[in-house]
Amino acid sequence: SDNWDDAEGYYRARMGEVLDGRYQVMESHGRGVFSTVVKAKDLQSVVPLNTDADPQTQTQNVGAGEYSEVALKVIRANETMYKAAQLEITVCKKLMDADPENKRHCVRFLRSFEF
Repeated sequence: SDNWDDAEGYYRARMGEVLDGRYQVMESHGRGVFSTVVKAKDLQSVVPLNTDADPQTQTQNVGAGEYSEVALKVIRANETMYKAAQLEITVCKKLMDADPENKRHCVRFLRSFEF
């Protein structure tokens, strides 16, 4: 047994664990019917430390450094929950497409991955 999930299929958050080679788990934010939510550091997105510094020397990439901390929704290890998550991804993408400038301040869907 890999011990990543509990008996009900919820992800057991391990502080410091890196998911998808990119997201370092910082803390658990709880769980709901479908998933566990964790706060994570995006190791591929860096916020500039000094906004007055020369932009040529700043380290930035994905989203111009806007997403250094993210919430990860880790779906329960269960086929029904997986299918519900696929539907939720579709809805989140439609919300993003309807508000590309984030004027309504809804949750921003960045990407999905499986592990």
